[in-house]
Amino acid sequence: MTRFWQALSGPMTVACVGAKLAPEERTLYKGLIDIVGIQMFFELGLLGVLVSQVGHQFASIESRDENADLAQARLAMLIRTSNRWFAGVASVFAIAAIGLGFYVFVSVSLTQWLLPTVVLLFISALTISLSPGLAVLEGTGHRESVYLYRFCQACCGSLVVWMGLLLGFKIWVLPMSAFVQLAWTWYAVKWRFRSWFAKQMTNTREANYSWIHDVIPVQWRMAVITIVGFVATQMFVLIIIRFHSLEAASSLGMTMMVVVAIQSMAMAWVQAKFPVISQLHGASDRHQAGVLWRKTGIISSAILSGAMLVGFLFLLLVGKIQHPVCQSISSWFISPALWLVLAMGCLVNHLIGLQGTYVLARGLKPLVMATVVGYGAVAIAVWYGGAMYAEVGVVWGYASMLTLVALPIHTFAYLRVRDHQSPEYSLHSETATE
Repeated sequence: MTRFWQALSGPMTVACVGAKLAPEERTLYKGLIDIVGIQMFFELGLLGVLVSQVGHQFASIESRDENADLAQARLAMLIRTSNRWFAGVASVFAIAAIGLGFYVFVSVSLTQWLLPTVVLLFISALTISLSPGLAVLEGTGHRESVYLYRFCQACCGSLVVWMGLLLGFKIWVLPMSAFVQLAWTWYAVKWRFRSWFAKQMTNTREANYSWIHDVIPVQWRMAVITIVGFVATQMFVLIIIRFHSLEAASSLGMTMMVVVAIQSMAMAWVQAKFPVISQLHGASDRHQAGVLWRKTGIISSAILSGAMLVGFLFLLLVGKIQHPVCQSISSWFISPALWLVLAMGCLVNHLIGLQGTYVLARGLKPLVMATVVGYGAVAIAVWYGGAMYAEVGVVWGYASMLTLVALPIHTFAYLRVRDHQSPEYSLHSETATE
């Protein structure tokens, strides 16, 4: 349902933004979304780590073996420490995001972005503080409920954006949509499952579990990967705004709205299977986990490739129709040729993401060095290309470095880790035993 809604609502949102916002406002709209995206810097990959670690503990609880009570105590500690972590992260995120806004929008009037950004970031910070609850629920077998709430978030968020744009709220539709996201997250964590969380916290047994020794080893690696990946792949519009202007980033901003929707649609398939695969690895069923993962990778890659191909054909067709409306729509986006280059980069990025997510699901050490080297090259190319050649430099730098540098290096590291049973690659003793 969520994937279907994303495919249906994405074009509608783009159409509303294109019809109701001026070019500079469209760029500001996407720029504010990207600023909110820096929460990845402060989450430091912990949500994915939580799903994986909780999945491993939940597998022991479900098996009802001699370690079940210990796993329950570990789960309680994970919930307590993750709540404290994200409470602090939310505050730091809001302050840092405002600072980034001043840096990026230095040439933009404060009245255009400051107040809606402050409100948006305050609401987003509250959502971040509640986010570990959803990760815990997802990893402990409540996937259907979590995905239902996310579907409701997606539907309500899109409807608020559409209605707000049609009623003339412009950039303020982003804080309005963020409030809807917060409301659904609060309902799930603080109301619907409040008794379930209370029950988990009743286990006060000494867990022999340390955040420093059991979580930090994987978290710091995921933090490095997340930060490097964000700088290399998630700041295209902000780069052009900073070094050029809102107008220069307009077409790439609209394009990235579509591309992000397509990538989210493909990754939704992966995210739905990730907790299951983590639990299978926690239960030492590596064969079934591998079969499910290969199937997931093929389907998600096909979704991404197919959607990007449809986008290319649409741009090609609209550009050839000599009608004012079609020509106007064509001007919203980058050229079809540049779209193909961007599509190639997106597919390569997706393949690298699949490799990294499988490593995390299996409880192995994330591929830090391969990611830093590969995405470091991408970041240099994207930032230099964007500063010198605007959208053309960003897209070509992104696609070429991902294909020529990041993918070969990451694939080599992935195959090496995947095919070895040595404890040096493991973060969990049970994984080493496998």
